Amino acid sequence: MPNLGKKEDEEKRAKDKGRPNTHSQWVATTPYLTLHIEKADERREVLAQTLKDALKNGDVAMSTDMWTDDYKKISYIAITCHYITDDYTLVGKTLTTAMFPVEDAKTGKNIRREIVRLLVNKFGLDPSSLSRIVWVTDEGSNIIKALEPYRRLSCLDHLINTVLRHSLHADALPDNAPDIGETLSAAKGLVRYLKHSGLAAQLSKTVLQMGETRFSTVYLTLKSVQDIFPELWEKLETRGELERIQNIAPDLLSFLVTFLEPFYNAQRELEGDKYTTINLVCLWTEKLKKHCEPSPTDSPQQAFVRQRHAEFILQKKSW
Repeated sequence: MPNLGKKEDEEKRAKDKGRPNTHSQWVATTPYLTLHIEKADERREVLAQTLKDALKNGDVAMSTDMWTDDYKKISYIAITCHYITDDYTLVGKTLTTAMFPVEDAKTGKNIRREIVRLLVNKFGLDPSSLSRIVWVTDEGSNIIKALEPYRRLSCLDHLINTVLRHSLHADALPDNAPDIGETLSAAKGLVRYLKHSGLAAQLSKTVLQMGETRFSTVYLTLKSVQDIFPELWEKLETRGELERIQNIAPDLLSFLVTFLEPFYNAQRELEGDKYTTINLVCLWTEKLKKHCEPSPTDSPQQAFVRQRHAEFILQKKSW
């Protein structure tokens, strides 16, 4: 018996052969998309002129960052700008997000070339005006190298994240603060279990999972566990799973939440884009340094955590 379905498919393919009717081709030629491309070009031209005017007075700051998506492993580079209008309003704009050339290594030289290309070719900025931009970035060695010819400041928010990442690193805690390391690990594992088991939906408050790169989420995870600790204990006891929470010491959990809270507050305030933040850098630096001073009530493990954070803060000379 002939396969009628297959025959129909072959006839349809033969009929459609050579016809430019793919979805992507259709979208690219629609008046709707063309209209929005034109609007985007118009807004880019207006923003470019605003930047040129602001650069005449040296009133522009920019930041850049790079990342790689987890799916296709494509690298991207983004540039944002900040400037003050004539009525003294601070404005922040994302200028561009572009794919970083796949054939190029992420060296300082290649990153600088791509930044200059985007600002000059895409926004029409005069190459000589780029020296008047103040850059604020993380301390990635390739980013620092890329912006070597220009003025660059280290982002305090990123620096705090680096301090937390090194100070709370799992390799550093077992020998000097094993109970604190165990509390951190147990809290992370507990929240992961609550999410995967569906038990999180039965709780009175949301528990938050630790991120892999944003170490401010350590505070949020610990605080969310602390807020409903008795409830978690009761539910796990009912299920015969107390071993999932028994390694979280309530006193150390309380210490970590109290200790990490100022770091979290500093990051939240320093991430503001509707107000100036450079005036907060020295204030938060001194506050965090004072916060890390030893306390007579600290246990040896708590004192170690405080001291370790203080050491990493002092290492950041650019603060």
